[in-house]
Amino acid sequence: MIVVVADTSPINYLLQIGAIDLLAHFFEQIVIPKAVQKELLNAASPEVVRQWVTHLPGWATVRSALHVVPLNLDPGETEAIALAKEMGAFAVLLDDGEARRAAKKQGLQVTGTIGILERAAAANLLDLSIAFEKLRATTYYASPELLQAALDRNATRKRTES
Repeated sequence: MIVVVADTSPINYLLQIGAIDLLAHFFEQIVIPKAVQKELLNAASPEVVRQWVTHLPGWATVRSALHVVPLNLDPGETEAIALAKEMGAFAVLLDDGEARRAAKKQGLQVTGTIGILERAAAANLLDLSIAFEKLRATTYYASPELLQAALDRNATRKRTES
């Protein structure tokens, strides 16, 4: 079974752009740490996010890590990394650069919102440039260079497939 542990940001932004079901397409189970659930339920979260986490689909579950080692990251990132290690998850979904580095240092495979969207574009499930436009309409931040590099990889992939 392909299991991934998700931090707040990928869940939040995939929901906001209407692409959350991509996770179920690529992974059999998404595990949401208890700290991430708490962050997603925050009153400042968009309504679509709070509604989704209140009524999780069958492919998403909430779980607490047994042993959380302080990593100088936010609680959701810290618990996501701990839980991914405990479970032997396929990957951990993180957007924050510091959290991604910490997870990789611990031997975890990491992807994030942009990686999921790139993977979906490669599977012809969405148009990457449209997905990025939707993402730009949210509070998501990625450098223009990072987004352009993803678009360039996508264009190269399309050329080689033709």
